[in-house]
Amino acid sequence: MTEPASITLVGVDDKRYYQLPMVWPVIGIAWVTMTYAYTGSIIGTTIGQPSFYMYMGLDTNANTAGLVGTMTGLFYAGGILGSLLNTWLADKVGRKWTCIIASLIVIVSTACLAGSVNISMFIAFRFFIGIG
Repeated sequence: MTEPASITLVGVDDKRYYQLPMVWPVIGIAWVTMTYAYTGSIIGTTIGQPSFYMYMGLDTNANTAGLVGTMTGLFYAGGILGSLLNTWLADKVGRKWTCIIASLIVIVSTACLAGSVNISMFIAFRFFIGIG
């Protein structure tokens, strides 16, 4: 049997190729990604609370099942639209500004979602969180 060929790496050293100021944007992007997963999963607990139904007026609404499905579905529809828009936007303005814009959409939408006073507002801001 022959010996495997050895590979010589030219110009490789043990130097880090990232700068310390880049750590914070990466942490921010990871945080926003985590909030998308959290928002997608926490709706199950929210829907399971009787107080949520009473507050949003779903306890007496004949279309409760449809509205609950819309809450979930529009979040993921926003995610699909956001994926398409973010790739286009990254080509137009760059990745940095795309991340900043998406983060701002998530921050504003989350604040508005937390302050929702009716089901229409809740559904609309779930869609915008999905976009972000």
